[in-house]
Amino acid sequence: MKKPIFPRGYLPTLFPALAVAVIHLWLSVIVGNSANSAWQHRFDTGEPPIGADATVIAIDRILALPLPTLATAPHPVYGLGKWWRIGTIVNSIVWGAAIYGLYRLGQSLFDRQRDVESAI
Repeated sequence: MKKPIFPRGYLPTLFPALAVAVIHLWLSVIVGNSANSAWQHRFDTGEPPIGADATVIAIDRILALPLPTLATAPHPVYGLGKWWRIGTIVNSIVWGAAIYGLYRLGQSLFDRQRDVESAI
């Protein structure tokens, strides 16, 4: 019998993880430039962000976990630099890996419970 390329349960968990990583990267790129501009405005004027700027910065703080990518962004005039892009890609991979790990944990717990119930 031929051995499968992916053991049972790995492929269904891979699709949600890849989807989360791609969506995270897409949202980070969309929000990143606006958050950089809003943060720079606060830095230059000392005014706290209000309204849409505050919302954009809050969304970027969530998306920038675990690496604070906005700290590596240069002045908005120069666009988003190489280190911001590398940090964003790493963040997206970490988010995808976390989802993959949670799916695998859920599958292993479900399989373990099913094995215990079938032994009874």
